[in-house]
Amino acid sequence: MERTKPWDMRERTVDFAVRVLEIVERLPGGVGARKVGGQLAESGTSIGANYHEADTALTLPDRRKSLVTSRKEAQETSYWLRVITKKWGTRIDVRADLGEAGELVSILNRMILNIEKQIRAA
Repeated sequence: MERTKPWDMRERTVDFAVRVLEIVERLPGGVGARKVGGQLAESGTSIGANYHEADTALTLPDRRKSLVTSRKEAQETSYWLRVITKKWGTRIDVRADLGEAGELVSILNRMILNIEKQIRAA
């Protein structure tokens, strides 16, 4: 079943954070899973937190800074989801979430490029 994605990035990043936390809760016990789960929880929830911060920034440079951080967190989240795929892929399917992380990187990248154009034009 395909999930419908909200157009509102605020809502989309919250939904993604919730799914990331659900993945973390499904990881098996053990030192490796706890390490990966902790890292994934941090980066996956930070995407939205930084996006929300960017959404309320007072200046374009501040907005850009928060969006860049959000993009970095999305890229890190992709990494941890790939680790889960390689290590526990037969038990935990994260392909859709890995795709969503990639889409978030692309969206954030486009937003950053647009802001950079606005900054240069100012």
